[in-house]
Amino acid sequence: MKRTGLLLSIALATLLSVSTLSARGGHHGGGSFGGGGMHSGGMLSMFQDLNLTTAQTLSIQQIMLDMNYARQSNRINNPRETNLKSSITSTGFNKTLFVEGATANFTTHIDSEATYMENLFSVLTSEQITTLYNSLQ
Repeated sequence: MKRTGLLLSIALATLLSVSTLSARGGHHGGGSFGGGGMHSGGMLSMFQDLNLTTAQTLSIQQIMLDMNYARQSNRINNPRETNLKSSITSTGFNKTLFVEGATANFTTHIDSEATYMENLFSVLTSEQITTLYNSLQ
């Protein structure tokens, strides 16, 4: 049931995003695509001056939705709580197990973020990547 609600929310967010982009004149509209950090709208705003095609914009939005879904699923599975529970033994707290588990969780998280960025950049042309690089300097 939770997954169905989440999928409906994602579909609604996609429709709203596409209609917002259309209302702004597509990918050439003024202003940013949204606020907030390097995730969600913040990432799209980083790409705003790259003259993205509609197909590129939709691909980027889909990659973001997939990543957000993966993050939500990860929150439901709660690796931090699982790590903490596995570190508590009948004799007390096992710091070594906790550090090993936390390190594994962090490595998984960083790998996931790197894959996300790699997927986003795979949508861009080499000229767009160069423009983005120059804008960040």
